[in-house]
Amino acid sequence: MGLAPITIGMVGLLFALWANGMQLLGVDQKSVDDSVSEGGSGYAVAIAGSGMGAVTLLFMSGWLVIAAPLGDEGVGAQLGLLFSSIAGMYGLLWLGAAVVQLRGWDMRVIGNVALLCLGLQVIQIGLLASYRVAAQIPLPHFLAVQAALVGYVLVLYGFWAVTHGRISPKVVGWACMLAVVGTLYIMVFGGGLLDPLGM
Repeated sequence: MGLAPITIGMVGLLFALWANGMQLLGVDQKSVDDSVSEGGSGYAVAIAGSGMGAVTLLFMSGWLVIAAPLGDEGVGAQLGLLFSSIAGMYGLLWLGAAVVQLRGWDMRVIGNVALLCLGLQVIQIGLLASYRVAAQIPLPHFLAVQAALVGYVLVLYGFWAVTHGRISPKVVGWACMLAVVGTLYIMVFGGGLLDPLGM
């Protein structure tokens, strides 16, 4: 059994949310064409943001299953598998985004995958709620983690909506920044750097 890899997974997710959020907010973008031109900000976001998020989240997902730091039976195993599925889902989504951003392909496909992830995230939120009592998760910590997961739902919807021209990129950029706050909470308190709220 090893330490839970939540902290490193969340660091990569912070990179992905921050880099994509800043791009969606228009920070450092010289022109509309800058994000898709070779060497433009889209390439940098793909590597420094989406790619980093993919690598760390996929590592986190695998480690939660292989090392079983939350336990290999009962509610510990269920939590490990749940968080592995969440990290794996986002790791694959960010990997897809990185490739599409690098190649300059149609981002609507990533938006469509984000919509699927939205449905999966809602199910995962419900599963976490069903494990709370058995896992003895303190209510304040549980509510903070659930709020972070709901923030991710907003980002997922935003990715779908922005790639289909239904919402302003700036709105989605701000949703990414809000999700940064929730991710920081999970990194620090869920990752074991400090005791979770309510403990």
